[in-house]
Amino acid sequence: MNLRTPSSLLASALTPALAPLSVPQRAVDAALGGLPLPRPPGVAARRAGVAFATVSIVLLLGWAMAGGLIRDGVALVDGLLFGLYLPNVALNALAAVTAVAGLLWGRRARRSEPLADWRPNARTAVLIPARNEDISALGRRIAALSRDIARQGLGAQVDVFLLSDSDDPAAIAVEERLAVDLACDGTRPRLYYRRRLGNEGRKPGNLTNWLRQWGGHYAYMLVLDADSVMSAWRIAGLIRRMETRPRLGLIQAGIRLSGGESRFARLQQRSGRLYGAPFSAGLAGWSGSEGNFWGHNALIRVAAFASAAGLPRLNGEAPFGGDILSHDFIEAAWLRRAGWAVEFEPQSLGSAEGGPETLAAFHKRDRRWCQGNLQHLHLLRAKGLHPVSRLHLLGGIGGYLAAPLWLGLVVTAILAGPADGMIVPTLGALGLILVTKAAGIIHWLVRRPGPRTRRIVLSAAAQEFAVSTLLAPAIMLRQTVAVASVLSGHDCGWKPPAGADKPGDTPWLEPAAGAALMLAVAPALAEPWHALLIAPIVLPLLVTPLLTAWLDARPGAPLPTRIAAPGLFDRGGYAVQR
Repeated sequence: MNLRTPSSLLASALTPALAPLSVPQRAVDAALGGLPLPRPPGVAARRAGVAFATVSIVLLLGWAMAGGLIRDGVALVDGLLFGLYLPNVALNALAAVTAVAGLLWGRRARRSEPLADWRPNARTAVLIPARNEDISALGRRIAALSRDIARQGLGAQVDVFLLSDSDDPAAIAVEERLAVDLACDGTRPRLYYRRRLGNEGRKPGNLTNWLRQWGGHYAYMLVLDADSVMSAWRIAGLIRRMETRPRLGLIQAGIRLSGGESRFARLQQRSGRLYGAPFSAGLAGWSGSEGNFWGHNALIRVAAFASAAGLPRLNGEAPFGGDILSHDFIEAAWLRRAGWAVEFEPQSLGSAEGGPETLAAFHKRDRRWCQGNLQHLHLLRAKGLHPVSRLHLLGGIGGYLAAPLWLGLVVTAILAGPADGMIVPTLGALGLILVTKAAGIIHWLVRRPGPRTRRIVLSAAAQEFAVSTLLAPAIMLRQTVAVASVLSGHDCGWKPPAGADKPGDTPWLEPAAGAALMLAVAPALAEPWHALLIAPIVLPLLVTPLLTAWLDARPGAPLPTRIAAPGLFDRGGYAVQR
């Protein structure tokens, strides 16, 4: 048995005949000059409305903040406070406006649905990159997906590829047995298996390797993560939509979290299910043909991706140089730069993924994402990018810079002394977060009116709000540390998932930071509102170890509400046991 395949059987039967495609690397400044895309109807008006509302909120709260700061004269610290405040207001305002707009646009959002007797005209490959995964769970998902594809009548047009980058001998042995079992049962769709000797380029390198060997056989590729699933009904709808749109290069499907067992995982599922729909509809509404890519659960036109989305290695050393870690945002921007439409289909029906089960796993993943998004600071200057593509990059960057900005604002405001004029603008900025949540609640109350729905939604929202409020300071602190680590030049790498659930090695960080923060600002607590401002940060930090232990526990009983634990698929799908 060699290192690439388990036997000669795999070499012949588990890989198709070669059909290579060229995948040139596209430099940061290599504007491709693609043909202009016709703008979808109504997108210009939606963008103008969102921009006007967002700017108006920023100006209003910025004016209130400035007025409050200069009430007792102008000082250098006032400029610092204003500079810390305004970027966060802008991010929160855009999120709130997007969610409210999504309430208005959501009913008109398009979902791709295949016709009853429709069959694809071209072939599609389902690509599942994997590296040292839980193979038994992955095998169940692949088998369930294959059965669903066959029931949908797509078996002759769809093949499934397990693209392994595993280097753990135990995982490799199980992978190979799984590949033989699934590939040799004589059913459609066909399963192919390939394992690379190395993992050069990480996931993008894995996909590029596939394109350069077998991409020529297929018109489309559906990219999944090892823990993500899609129903064949949803896949068929995406294929049909792409077949009718020759300039469409990528369709990103909405994704819901599923399969969580710990309280923390279920909290994430509840939050996404409660609040995600309006924001997703709003994002799709103003993104138009300049949407984004989240790395999986997306259908991609093979020829477009191969010709336009090859990623270069960045100059310099990590964390800002080397491989592009958060590659998906850049691949979407590169596709759009080359003249291909990138669209977001916001409905999450028939599209799901797993999430971190523990806070330690969440923080570990968040640290990687932080580095990947901050790496985009160097890519904002890339030539030929659409302004909306740049806005997606800025949103990812801002999502991580927001944590140190908020923490810096609170500490600076307290140390600077009495500033009653900050109360109203601070409450306004926090209120924008509540607007985003309120939009999700209204969505459910309107969609399913009635006293039972009202009880379920309001109870689930209250529980989510209480726990997320306690958890927010710990996440803010960890993200602040992650930003500082990246900006100081520390590379976290892009670690495989093995061991992702091991406890963190700094469980004392939050209590220590809470105590230090309290001691630092205690002499400056001259006003009652200062105590009210710092207490919601310090007190949760002090009890974070207890909160973490509670959230990481797996109680076993399902969540008590349908809104919090919906069926994975409501139509045309399959149930997956994780």
